[in-house]
Amino acid sequence: MAKIAVIGSHNQARLLLENLFMRGYDKNIDVFSSPVSGGAEISFGEYTLPVKDINDAVPTDYDLAVFVDNEALATGHMRKWVKAKTKVINAILESQDGVLNQSAMITQPLLTALYALPSHKIESVRLTAFIGADIAGQDGMSELYNHTRRILMNEAPSGKQIFPKTLAFNIIPQVGTFIGEETETEWLFNSGIKQFVDPDIKVHANCALVPIFVGMGAFVSITTRDETEPEDIIAEFKKAPKVLVVDNQKDGGYACPTDAQGENNVFISRIRQDLTSANSFSFWLCGDYANIAAFNLSELVIKTLKKEKK
Repeated sequence: MAKIAVIGSHNQARLLLENLFMRGYDKNIDVFSSPVSGGAEISFGEYTLPVKDINDAVPTDYDLAVFVDNEALATGHMRKWVKAKTKVINAILESQDGVLNQSAMITQPLLTALYALPSHKIESVRLTAFIGADIAGQDGMSELYNHTRRILMNEAPSGKQIFPKTLAFNIIPQVGTFIGEETETEWLFNSGIKQFVDPDIKVHANCALVPIFVGMGAFVSITTRDETEPEDIIAEFKKAPKVLVVDNQKDGGYACPTDAQGENNVFISRIRQDLTSANSFSFWLCGDYANIAAFNLSELVIKTLKKEKK
């Protein structure tokens, strides 16, 4: 079995390892992170692996290196692994030359939905995404929990905050740092669609943090170059892999982020004509983006190893 290095030790690495172990890749995997003291480990399910110091890694000992979770590690070490001619998957930085690039974690539910529309030439995509506290990992979820508890107990939130404003009982129109007029996450949607779907698509993204723990939901409006009917779009979504249509057009007949937790599929609901412009339709999308990204990354790892074996 090929030898794999997973470089990063936070939530996305944990989910990747969980997926690989479920698929039978439970040997010859080493986990590396920034300088760590003895005894550091990463746990997932019933398994635990030691976390090794990245400075002790020998790239030529590995068939494949997967950079995930830690941007500083990827920035500082990825080129070294590429120069060693180890196959590298980049799941953290902006697109890099000479490696296999995976789109940003938060963009993958939307990209899955766009891949499902092959017969329509997409002209523009407009979305408003509502993103949960897990965008900041376990620390973000803990902050939401603690602030919610304190407010309910009539206590002021204390300590250093991860989010720019208190997220409990609130909506924050900022996800990530600002890059000019848009935030980092809005830029990721724009660049991800252009890189992984079509560079000519016009994109406008609005992103907000909402007080849920896991996942995301988004209203998406798409304009195509040809005429579209909601019935045709529903048919295409229904036959697409990794897409589940839940659209009963009645009270509660749609999917929410809580329905998508722990799932690898993207849920699509409320598909309808957008009457503000010609050839347009809109839909509601939700998904556990971290879980989807880890599942897709494990597929890419397995596919890459099979190709290398041939």
